[in-house]
Amino acid sequence: MESVYQRLIAPGANAYAGMLGFAFRGSGRGGAPRRIVLVLLPFALLVFTFKAVPPVIGTEAMPPMDTGNVRVHVRFGANEPVTVAEARLKAFEEKLMQDQRVQRVSAIFGSEPGVLSLGSGQSPAEATLNISYVTRFERAATSWQIEADLRRQIAALPGVTVADAFDSGTTALSTVKAPVDLRLSADDWRLLPEAADKVRAALGTVPGLTSVSPTWDGYTTEARLVLDEAKLRAYGLTPETVFNQLPLKGAAASSLSKLPAAGAVPVRAYFAEPWRSDPAALALLPIVLADGHTVSLGEVGHIVQQPGLNLLTGSQLRYTVDLLAYRETLPISLLSERAQAAAREVLPPGVSLEEKTRATTMPAAIPPSACATAWWWGCYYLWASWSRPMAAWPWPCSRC
Repeated sequence: MESVYQRLIAPGANAYAGMLGFAFRGSGRGGAPRRIVLVLLPFALLVFTFKAVPPVIGTEAMPPMDTGNVRVHVRFGANEPVTVAEARLKAFEEKLMQDQRVQRVSAIFGSEPGVLSLGSGQSPAEATLNISYVTRFERAATSWQIEADLRRQIAALPGVTVADAFDSGTTALSTVKAPVDLRLSADDWRLLPEAADKVRAALGTVPGLTSVSPTWDGYTTEARLVLDEAKLRAYGLTPETVFNQLPLKGAAASSLSKLPAAGAVPVRAYFAEPWRSDPAALALLPIVLADGHTVSLGEVGHIVQQPGLNLLTGSQLRYTVDLLAYRETLPISLLSERAQAAAREVLPPGVSLEEKTRATTMPAAIPPSACATAWWWGCYYLWASWSRPMAAWPWPCSRC
């Protein structure tokens, strides 16, 4: 054993002991500078790694983890009612519940109005599913492989416009909308749908991104009810009396008369079938007059098809639309830089771009106060470590 030690271990041990002896050898004039140099060199190497390594591996505050929690976000056409969305997702949910790896599933359709709203402002034909799988030791596929399979299944459903599947759970991304959030803003909202389409197509070419979805688009169609003011006066009607007699249950119709009573605030109503699929059928609805007689709605107004919006967001007196991009395992800092570069190449005039991803990287997650505190403790450690050796230094003033 002694010969083995001397041949294999002793050379390294002797070299290590020699380096320690060199570091702590001497005192006063010769010892302190040596120790200062030996501390500054590793510190300089550490600073160099902070500058050279993050651009290569990213500045992730927390690496991607296979927690087994997957969130699915699916959106159908804005004109689709929630009943259609539920029917189209029924087969997907039944297949999902037959998966032996699934432990529990929760789904939210649309959103709940109020101060505390569930669904994050989703449209009626929009759903979010939270799926919990068994642990990584109990399944062969990773969370990212499961997400890719879920995206393929959702994209195969009829009428789907957005199909996102991303990891959730106890990660740094649980408190943010998406790993990459690019916000487009403009003074005219009509510029945003086309700009969002261009940016979405550009982000689709960025390696590492799995899906991109805008918070809203301009592809909604609504039926506008235009009332004839002269005929309303002739029949003794007002826009309010006409609107109150419409069967409100689900195709968007608006009362946009120029009369002062109804022109101030447009009124939007949602109708069920058969008026949703054929808004022109509303012209046959009977409107009761004050004397008890009836006239058809088509005699006092007509239906006009026009583009509409199911959601419109704004910030700082400008209209905005957010593009939410999801990834698998690539660092967010690298994806954010590449996504912004790709988006700025296709950004049209009049539209500005802003990166709105929250603190999920190390520089953003560490507040300035923490950096200042770490710097102060580092200086204090150096002072405490070298105060005695420096006190023994024969300074010229010590002889005075």
